[in-house]
Amino acid sequence: MNRAFPHVYPVDPFPEGDPMRSFDDEHGGHWQAALLEASFGSILLIFSRIGGEGVVHRTLDTANYREAEQWLAGADDVALRTLLEKAEPWG
Repeated sequence: MNRAFPHVYPVDPFPEGDPMRSFDDEHGGHWQAALLEASFGSILLIFSRIGGEGVVHRTLDTANYREAEQWLAGADDVALRTLLEKAEPWG
C-alpha cells in the first residue's frame, strides 16, 4: 500500500505479501529475487546479491504479474537457484 498517500491507492496491491524472496545460492551467497513488470507484458525476475554488486535478470514464463506472484510465493530455493544460474547481467 502506498502508505505515504493512502488515498491514492486505498487497496494494498500485494495482499498476500511482498513479491520478493530471499534465498542462498550453492556457494553461500545471499540473494533477493523480486518481480518486475516489463515491456509488452513480460515479467522479469530480478536477482540482486545481498552485500554484493551487480544485478541479473531472467524472464519468467508466466501469463501475467498475478501468476508470477503466485509462482514466486510457491517456488522453492532450488527453483530460484536454477533461474539464477540462467540469469543474464542487467544492462
